[in-house]
Amino acid sequence: MSKKGQIYNRYDAELKIEVAEAVISKKMTCEEADAEFGISKGRAASWSKIYAKQGPDGLRSERRGRPKRDKLSPKAEREEQMKRREAKKEYDKCVSDDSTKRERAQIIRLLRSNHRLQDLLAAAEMSHPLYYYYINRYENGIMFPELRSEIDRIYKKLNQNCSPTRIARTLSRRGKTVNTYLVRLLMKDMYPTD
Repeated sequence: MSKKGQIYNRYDAELKIEVAEAVISKKMTCEEADAEFGISKGRAASWSKIYAKQGPDGLRSERRGRPKRDKLSPKAEREEQMKRREAKKEYDKCVSDDSTKRERAQIIRLLRSNHRLQDLLAAAEMSHPLYYYYINRYENGIMFPELRSEIDRIYKKLNQNCSPTRIARTLSRRGKTVNTYLVRLLMKDMYPTD
């Protein structure tokens, strides 16, 4: 992991090619090449892989950072903006000022057949995780209906004498990976205690 103020070495293409050729021709191992040429640990291995796949030209090109995203043409950009405006206009027709986040998520779900999700989320000023939280949390007004029925079956089978951890383990044995905390929350909701 890099540290604050760390200085990174830049190596020229000719050195990279020389190291890769030495490793590929079996004159030395990657570790020996790292030590011999005074380069960072692991560089010889990565350069030799690039050299094997792409040849010397692969080591000559400088590939730093994330690849640049292609810019859209002006016509395509206008079309994107028009799609975003249409999604916002249709979303604004359906939503009222006092709509809850849950209702907004459901509205987005309904409009999704006509518009892209990212445009609708931008119109609602809602993040992806928040949207999926509300969509997955409530199905037919009930939070996780299938999981609730599984928990209820296990709870009744074990004579109502079990912990959320035990139920979560039983579910995992049945092939459903469930967080114990989620089971605890659902059980609190399903079996309230005074």
